[in-house]
Amino acid sequence: MPDVNPITQVHRAIWTCLEARADLMALVKAGNRIKLTDRNRPPARKFSLRRGDLPELRVERAASLPQDGRATGKDYFGMKYLILLATGNRVDDNLAEVEWALNRAMAAWRTHIRDPLTWKSKQFVSSVSWTGGRVTLEDVKANRSKRGWSAAWDVAVDMWFTPSDVLDPT
Repeated sequence: MPDVNPITQVHRAIWTCLEARADLMALVKAGNRIKLTDRNRPPARKFSLRRGDLPELRVERAASLPQDGRATGKDYFGMKYLILLATGNRVDDNLAEVEWALNRAMAAWRTHIRDPLTWKSKQFVSSVSWTGGRVTLEDVKANRSKRGWSAAWDVAVDMWFTPSDVLDPT
């Protein structure tokens, strides 16, 4: 993906990391994996959910944290992503199964996010970490008016670039 910007590369790579886990994918059907990175096929927003629409898994960008590299000689660009889950189900075991599978999927971040991604022929991701999360029964927006567990996990991605690679017009 070297001609794709680093932000989009990371977003897609998070999905690659998640989809590499068969146990997670068995719990979340393909149509319920809401991807926001495909220009040709934006996800349809479902305003009401049926049993087959859940659980629903999304990855969203939450924040960017750029810093120039005048002091260090390297430009830092941090991104925060949210991994969002809506279960529409009040049974805690259902949420726990998806949470554990998600944790196992993201444990392989070095393989699916750090190692394969390059910009200007150089690896740029230095780390991926969980920075927080929330679990609630009360997020009616996530569950589209159904009472059920929903969760959001904060994922931080640290990226480093040489200033010349950032400034290079190609």
